Amino acid sequence: MLDINEIVSAENVIQFAIWVVAVLGVGRAIFKSRFFENMSGRLRHRGKESSHIAKRLRWEIQFGEEWDQKRERIRARGETPPADSAVALDEAAVEARHVQLRLTIKRSRIPALKLYFLTCSFCQSFWLSVALLLLTNLDAGALAIAVTAPTYAFSAVVLDGAIGRLLASSQPSDTPGRGPGGCPGGDCGKQYR
Repeated sequence: MLDINEIVSAENVIQFAIWVVAVLGVGRAIFKSRFFENMSGRLRHRGKESSHIAKRLRWEIQFGEEWDQKRERIRARGETPPADSAVALDEAAVEARHVQLRLTIKRSRIPALKLYFLTCSFCQSFWLSVALLLLTNLDAGALAIAVTAPTYAFSAVVLDGAIGRLLASSQPSDTPGRGPGGCPGGDCGKQYR
């Protein structure tokens, strides 16, 4: 892999472009594989469960009563639910909910970070560039890696975005007379801005 500081000729630019395509290709092969898609799907599912539990605990702490879906809907509409159907929580139960909420939030941070790094294109490209630099250029210094890896990663992400945009614009529209995605004239969402 070519160090960014060694680019001095057109041949080096071509070599740089080839390595950018290599980073993009290897990244897609690894991070778009079934294994990583399943792993990120599991992490996403766990995150939804943790979010739902935290939402319920916050509701119970705020209103001082056990969570009930009907009562939550009534409160969401801004109405006051009937008092006879509420199961009130005492101070010890509210404090226990606070502790449980803190633990739920604490436990959900690591999976959320894993999910972020599994789905962040720049992060994937960056660490892949670092690995390729270390494999192909064993005498690369820390400064060279600190400058070169982000350059390759940024270039790979830009190339990936350009390819995605080209592919999206070349696909036929869903409905005749409509733009990409079936929107009138292709201006989805512009009317709501």
